[in-house]
Amino acid sequence: MSIMMSRSVYVLIIVSQFNTWLLMNERVINMESKTLKRIIVVCCTMFIILSMCMNASAANVMFDGYYQQNIYVQNLASGSYGTAVTQAVYNWNNAGISPRSIVINSVSSCRIYDDDFSNEAIADYSSSYGLYLPLSSVNVSCTCHTTSIFSIFLNTQTLPSNYIVSTAAHELGHAFGLNDDSSSELRLMSYSRNRATVVAPIADEVSSMLTLWNNNH
Repeated sequence: MSIMMSRSVYVLIIVSQFNTWLLMNERVINMESKTLKRIIVVCCTMFIILSMCMNASAANVMFDGYYQQNIYVQNLASGSYGTAVTQAVYNWNNAGISPRSIVINSVSSCRIYDDDFSNEAIADYSSSYGLYLPLSSVNVSCTCHTTSIFSIFLNTQTLPSNYIVSTAAHELGHAFGLNDDSSSELRLMSYSRNRATVVAPIADEVSSMLTLWNNNH
C-alpha cells in the first residue's frame, strides 16, 4: 500500500471540477451554445477514459520513487518477516531490472520493519498488510524519483504468513516508482492479486519501471 493517489484519480477530480465550473459559469463566459458545451463535456469524458485505459494497459507509475539507481535498504524485519524480505529482494533483482537493483545494506536510512501498526504515525493504516512511507526527499531535476529516505512496514497483526513475500515485494515496487494497480490480478502491484503466488513483478511492470527511470535519467 502507498499513500499516493493514481494519476487517473487526479485526472478524474480535475476534469469533474472543470465540468462543474463550466455549468456554473455559463453566463460569465458567454457560452450560449449548447453544442459547444456538449463538445467540451465529451472531450473531457474521452480524456478520462483515455487516461484510465493507459493505466490499464501498462503498469501505473507514481512520482515518489527512490532517487538513486540502486535502492539500498536495511532489513530490520525479524524472523520469518526478515526472511520474506530477503526473498522479495531476490525476486526483484532476478526479474530483469538491470541496471537498477535492490541492495540490502546494514547502514541504510531506508528501512523495512515488521510492526504491529500501534504507533500513532501509521495507526490509520492498521488494516493494511503493508505500508510504503516516504520520509524525506531531495531536490533533483527529475520529479519522478525524489524520495531519499523511506520506510516499509509489514503488519504483524493482519498479514498471513504465506502473504509476506508478496507484500514485501509489492511495497518495494513503490520504491521503484510503481503505483497500486487494479487492472490485472497477475500484477504484483495489484490489490486483487493472489498474494500466496504472485511474489515478483511481471514483465510489463519491469518495463514500465525501467522506461520511467531511463526517460528521466
